Amino acid sequence: MSYQVLSFLEFIHLNVRVNDFIDIWLFSMFVYYSLKYLTAKPQRPILTFLGLVSGLFFISKVFNLTLISELLKMLFTVLLIVIAIIFQRDIRRFLEQLSSNFSRSSNPPDLRREVKEQLIKILKNLASKKVGAILVLPRKSPVMNVITGGKSLYTKLDEGLIESIFDSRTPGHDGAMIIENGYITTMSCQLPLSKGTKLSLNLGTRHSAALGISERADCLTFVVSEERGTISIAENSRLIYDVSEKFLDLKLTHYLKAKGKKENTRRRWLAYVHTNWSLKSFALLIAVLTWAVNIYEPGISYTSFMMPVEVRSLRPEFMIKGMSDDIVKVTLSGPSSYVSQLKKKTQKILLDFSEVKDGKTVFSSSDFHLNLPKNITVHGYQPNTITAWLSVYKKKKVPVFLKTKGKLDPSLAISSVQIKPKEKNLSIPLSMDKESLTLPTEVVDLSKINRGNNYIKIKVSLPEKMRLETEESDLVEVHFDFEEKAL
Repeated sequence: MSYQVLSFLEFIHLNVRVNDFIDIWLFSMFVYYSLKYLTAKPQRPILTFLGLVSGLFFISKVFNLTLISELLKMLFTVLLIVIAIIFQRDIRRFLEQLSSNFSRSSNPPDLRREVKEQLIKILKNLASKKVGAILVLPRKSPVMNVITGGKSLYTKLDEGLIESIFDSRTPGHDGAMIIENGYITTMSCQLPLSKGTKLSLNLGTRHSAALGISERADCLTFVVSEERGTISIAENSRLIYDVSEKFLDLKLTHYLKAKGKKENTRRRWLAYVHTNWSLKSFALLIAVLTWAVNIYEPGISYTSFMMPVEVRSLRPEFMIKGMSDDIVKVTLSGPSSYVSQLKKKTQKILLDFSEVKDGKTVFSSSDFHLNLPKNITVHGYQPNTITAWLSVYKKKKVPVFLKTKGKLDPSLAISSVQIKPKEKNLSIPLSMDKESLTLPTEVVDLSKINRGNNYIKIKVSLPEKMRLETEESDLVEVHFDFEEKAL
């Protein structure tokens, strides 16, 4: 068992890259927000079961339990589909909440004052009529991850609308209402009941629900008692009941001021790091394990590839006269998934010719460059050396010489021959620079040349060791001018 664990850790150590840290961080953020939103739901056992399956899959991967690993992989795929179906409503609400977070802006003082006055008026009116109600005002973090049910709504605060929603004759009057930035966003939702505090026997379910959400979320909650007609406030796991209008005004003033204040960036990041650190650590652990399971491959494959040799960085004054080998057999090993991916790509052995000299250059296996993942091990090359023969070349203009055979018609005499171009740009060995050079054409049969056939295109014949420059064509145009021969 210890061998498998050590092998796994060594594999991870050899294969971790900088972009893997970015990958893990992004995935951990996704896991964190998913857990934060979903763990408070009644479907928590499903998430626990999903975590158990993930853990078993990790163990089967480390200890190379192929059958169990494949079965769990199929089960995991089915579970993801089931989770998507079960949580479809919650996922939609989460996305709605996420988009509202991006579009959220601070409220100006005039609007804050207007919202405060409206809320005080609404609460006093509900209390005077003994209409039971729960109004939840979230702070920086959303409360949607701790509530269930409810109907999405996005409308401005309206006293008549709120009173009609909480009317005892309407079906959703027992639920709570979420209010954000002066807008009603959700109605008829169910809040979690308090379990950690003993409430007075005279207080009912609404007060328990208000205290319950204050224990689980950062929010300010107002409760209107249906029996007493009093207003209570739940905040930070505390319930203050039967508050005065002055206290109500003070609480709303502080809440709206903090809501509209732009937070210091450094302070916001520090608060983000320090809050929910246990859940963030768990999300990071899940991300690391998921990454490790996905890249880990316990099976090792050995194989050989026939790789072509590619020349790199050859200076323009050099020309390769020949090479001992242009294909090399490479034997390597590595995780099966990586080796199978290599087969889909054309691998090459790269040789750096930037330091070569005139004559013979020998490249050893240490000069062979391969673009392979670092978890692939090369065991050998065949051949393990490559010899290249090179010459230093120089550009030179060489005159074209027309090569002929046969005899011209006795009645004709050639007055002139025009060759275009008269010279060709060649690369010649440096040792031939001082020699008198000509570039012959292919042989022209003069017996086929006459007044009706006095223009031809013909190729040049390159002598050994000479090369045409890349921009040069191997064709020349030849035009014959005739005069009649005197009999």
